[in-house]
Amino acid sequence: MLHGLRIVAALGGVLFFYYGLTYMPMGKVVALQFIGPVFSILGARLYLKEDVGMNRWVAIALAMVGGFIITRPDQALIAQGDPMGFAIFLPIASAACLSIAKIAGRELGVRGETPEFLALILMVFMVPASLIPASFHWVTPTTHDFFYLMLLGLVGWIAHYTTSKAYCMADVTLLLPFGFTRIL
Repeated sequence: MLHGLRIVAALGGVLFFYYGLTYMPMGKVVALQFIGPVFSILGARLYLKEDVGMNRWVAIALAMVGGFIITRPDQALIAQGDPMGFAIFLPIASAACLSIAKIAGRELGVRGETPEFLALILMVFMVPASLIPASFHWVTPTTHDFFYLMLLGLVGWIAHYTTSKAYCMADVTLLLPFGFTRIL
């Protein structure tokens, strides 16, 4: 059941992210993704019972303020404001889904699942599930594209494996700051 939740949450995170990119500039989508650690810390505290000190609560508050400044919900939800409207919530939904996937991965790691199995099960089930929404916007890749797609698949697998390994070995709240390296 937990594997299923992790797969559905990861797929939702990816779909919300890419749909957000269709409606918003990439910089804004990526910036809004940084509210994800807030969801992860709250989930780690409530579900995994991990210790969250005062510094992390302050970081959550600052992240919420930053998310408010970026999204400007006071303008996004009114007609004469931001033309993106509810699309502004797509990256936030993505961040929430990916946080659920992280927490489920950590719980599975604590229960004894190996990082190799966690990465494998995510890829095996996420690829066919992703084909359903992809079929609506399918563009057949060229022969030249296949090299890059294979490289992307390999790098993606390495990323999932190393992330699974990390979540099997350490608390979610300890690993979250490393996600900010995406800024680079």
